[in-house]
Amino acid sequence: ELLSVYRRKPDVMMISGVNPLDEWSTQEGAHLFSKLGHAQAWASWKRAWARFPDARDAWRDERVRSRIRAFLADEDQFRARSAIYELPADSAGNSWDYQWALARQMHCGLTAVPSKGLAIHAGRGALATHTRQRSIVAALARPHEAEFPIRSPGRIEPDPAYDRFLFEVTNDCLSAET
Repeated sequence: ELLSVYRRKPDVMMISGVNPLDEWSTQEGAHLFSKLGHAQAWASWKRAWARFPDARDAWRDERVRSRIRAFLADEDQFRARSAIYELPADSAGNSWDYQWALARQMHCGLTAVPSKGLAIHAGRGALATHTRQRSIVAALARPHEAEFPIRSPGRIEPDPAYDRFLFEVTNDCLSAET
Protein backbone atom coordinates (compact mmCIF):
# COMPACT_ATOMS: atom_id res chain seq x y z
CA GLU A 1 0.00 0.00 0.00
CA LEU A 2 2.79 2.45 0.87
CA LEU A 3 4.55 1.75 -2.43
CA SER A 4 1.49 3.21 -4.11
CA VAL A 5 1.07 6.11 -1.66
CA TYR A 6 4.68 7.36 -1.95
CA ARG A 7 5.44 6.31 -5.51
CA ARG A 8 5.69 9.90 -6.74
CA LYS A 9 7.30 11.36 -3.61
CA PRO A 10 11.03 11.68 -4.37
CA ASP A 11 11.92 12.46 -0.76
CA VAL A 12 10.71 8.99 0.27
CA MET A 13 13.27 6.50 -1.02
CA MET A 14 12.50 3.35 0.96
CA ILE A 15 9.78 1.60 2.94
CA SER A 16 10.75 -0.73 5.77
CA GLY A 17 8.70 -3.38 7.50
CA VAL A 18 11.14 -3.42 10.41
CA ASN A 19 11.04 -1.05 13.34
CA PRO A 20 14.17 -1.92 15.35
CA LEU A 21 12.61 -0.29 18.40
CA ASP A 22 9.59 -2.63 18.09
CA GLU A 23 7.11 0.21 18.72
CA TRP A 24 7.26 3.99 18.46
CA SER A 25 4.31 6.14 19.35
CA THR A 26 3.07 8.35 16.53
CA GLN A 27 0.17 10.73 16.82
CA GLU A 28 -0.81 10.88 13.18
CA GLY A 29 -0.22 7.64 11.35
CA ALA A 30 0.71 4.00 11.27
CA HIS A 31 4.23 4.92 10.18
CA LEU A 32 6.83 7.62 10.58
CA PHE A 33 9.75 8.87 8.53
CA SER A 34 13.37 8.28 9.39
CA LYS A 35 16.65 9.58 8.03
CA LEU A 36 18.15 6.21 8.93
CA GLY A 37 15.92 3.26 8.08
CA HIS A 38 16.95 -0.38 7.91
CA ALA A 39 17.27 -2.46 4.78
CA GLN A 40 15.49 -5.52 6.11
CA ALA A 41 11.99 -6.39 4.92
CA TRP A 42 12.16 -3.33 2.71
CA ALA A 43 10.89 -2.08 -0.61
CA SER A 44 11.76 0.76 -2.94
CA TRP A 45 11.14 2.09 -6.43
CA LYS A 46 13.25 2.10 -9.56
CA ARG A 47 13.50 5.92 -9.30
CA ALA A 48 15.14 5.65 -5.86
CA TRP A 49 17.27 2.58 -6.57
CA ALA A 50 18.68 4.34 -9.65
CA ARG A 51 20.62 6.53 -7.18
CA PHE A 52 22.41 3.55 -5.64
CA PRO A 53 25.38 3.52 -8.09
CA ASP A 54 26.03 7.20 -7.30
CA ALA A 55 27.06 6.25 -3.77
CA ARG A 56 29.95 3.89 -4.54
CA ASP A 57 32.69 6.52 -4.32
CA ALA A 58 30.63 9.53 -3.27
CA TRP A 59 32.02 9.82 0.26
CA ARG A 60 35.27 11.25 -1.12
CA ASP A 61 33.36 14.35 -2.25
CA GLU A 62 33.36 17.08 0.42
CA ARG A 63 30.03 18.39 -0.89
CA VAL A 64 28.43 14.99 -0.25
CA ARG A 65 29.84 14.87 3.28
CA SER A 66 28.57 18.41 3.96
CA ARG A 67 25.12 17.56 2.61
CA ILE A 68 24.88 14.45 4.79
CA ARG A 69 26.13 16.34 7.86
CA ALA A 70 23.39 18.93 7.32
CA PHE A 71 20.76 16.26 6.57
CA LEU A 72 21.52 14.23 9.70
CA ALA A 73 21.82 17.42 11.80
CA ASP A 74 23.46 15.39 14.56
CA GLU A 75 27.26 15.29 14.96
CA ASP A 76 27.24 11.96 16.81
CA GLN A 77 25.30 10.29 14.03
CA PHE A 78 27.48 11.95 11.40
CA ARG A 79 30.67 10.65 13.06
CA ALA A 80 29.23 7.12 13.25
CA ARG A 81 28.17 7.24 9.60
CA SER A 82 31.58 8.66 8.64
CA ALA A 83 33.34 5.66 10.18
CA ILE A 84 31.22 3.38 8.01
CA TYR A 85 31.27 5.42 4.81
CA GLU A 86 35.05 5.89 4.96
CA LEU A 87 35.53 2.15 4.48
CA PRO A 88 36.57 1.34 0.91
CA ALA A 89 33.49 0.52 -1.17
CA ASP A 90 34.79 -2.96 -1.94
CA SER A 91 35.89 -3.85 1.62
CA ALA A 92 34.27 -6.74 3.48
CA GLY A 93 32.92 -4.37 6.16
CA ASN A 94 31.16 -2.11 3.66
CA SER A 95 28.18 -4.09 2.44
CA TRP A 96 25.63 -2.98 -0.12
CA ASP A 97 23.21 -1.78 2.56
CA TYR A 98 25.70 0.81 3.83
CA GLN A 99 26.09 2.08 0.29
CA TRP A 100 22.31 2.15 -0.06
CA ALA A 101 22.07 4.19 3.16
CA LEU A 102 24.72 6.56 1.79
CA ALA A 103 22.75 6.93 -1.46
CA ARG A 104 19.58 7.75 0.48
CA GLN A 105 21.30 10.22 2.80
CA MET A 106 23.23 12.01 0.06
CA HIS A 107 19.87 12.62 -1.67
CA CYS A 108 18.11 13.51 1.63
CA GLY A 109 15.91 10.47 1.17
CA LEU A 110 13.64 9.28 3.94
CA THR A 111 12.45 5.82 4.93
CA ALA A 112 8.86 5.09 5.91
CA VAL A 113 9.09 3.00 9.10
CA PRO A 114 6.08 1.28 10.69
CA SER A 115 5.18 2.60 14.12
CA LYS A 116 4.95 -1.08 15.14
CA GLY A 117 7.39 -3.52 13.55
CA LEU A 118 5.73 -5.74 10.97
CA ALA A 119 8.69 -8.07 10.48
CA ILE A 120 11.70 -9.22 12.46
CA HIS A 121 15.21 -9.28 11.08
CA ALA A 122 16.35 -12.79 11.96
CA GLY A 123 19.76 -12.55 10.25
CA ARG A 124 21.68 -11.98 13.47
CA GLY A 125 23.68 -14.37 15.57
CA ALA A 126 26.73 -16.61 15.43
CA LEU A 127 26.21 -17.61 11.78
CA ALA A 128 25.51 -14.09 10.48
CA THR A 129 27.82 -12.43 7.98
CA HIS A 130 27.98 -9.01 9.64
CA THR A 131 25.84 -8.82 12.78
CA ARG A 132 26.95 -11.68 14.98
CA GLN A 133 25.87 -10.18 18.28
CA ARG A 134 22.17 -9.81 18.97
CA SER A 135 21.03 -6.65 20.68
CA ILE A 136 18.56 -6.43 23.54
CA VAL A 137 16.21 -4.51 21.24
CA ALA A 138 16.37 -7.24 18.59
CA ALA A 139 15.71 -9.90 21.21
CA LEU A 140 12.58 -8.08 22.43
CA ALA A 141 11.16 -7.29 18.99
CA ARG A 142 8.04 -9.08 17.85
CA PRO A 143 5.97 -8.81 14.69
CA HIS A 144 2.72 -6.86 14.87
CA GLU A 145 -0.26 -7.00 12.54
CA ALA A 146 -0.71 -4.17 10.07
CA GLU A 147 -3.93 -2.22 10.50
CA PHE A 148 -5.81 -1.38 7.32
CA PRO A 149 -6.49 1.02 5.90
CA ILE A 150 -3.05 2.42 6.68
CA ARG A 151 -3.18 5.92 8.13
CA SER A 152 -0.40 8.13 6.73
CA PRO A 153 1.11 11.00 8.69
CA GLY A 154 0.01 14.45 7.60
CA ARG A 155 3.53 15.52 6.63
CA ILE A 156 6.55 13.86 5.09
CA GLU A 157 9.24 14.84 7.57
CA PRO A 158 11.63 12.83 9.71
CA ASP A 159 11.04 12.13 13.38
CA PRO A 160 14.27 13.40 15.00
CA ALA A 161 13.44 11.86 18.39
CA TYR A 162 13.01 8.43 16.78
CA ASP A 163 16.26 8.77 14.81
CA ARG A 164 18.21 9.90 17.88
CA PHE A 165 16.85 7.14 20.13
CA LEU A 166 17.41 4.51 17.44
CA PHE A 167 20.98 5.74 17.06
CA GLU A 168 21.60 5.63 20.81
CA VAL A 169 20.11 2.16 21.22
CA THR A 170 21.91 0.63 18.25
CA ASN A 171 25.23 2.24 19.20
CA ASP A 172 24.96 1.47 22.93
CA CYS A 173 25.29 5.12 23.90
CA LEU A 174 22.09 6.09 25.72
CA SER A 175 22.15 9.71 26.82
CA ALA A 176 20.86 11.05 30.12
CA GLU A 177 17.86 12.58 28.31
CA THR A 178 16.68 9.25 26.94
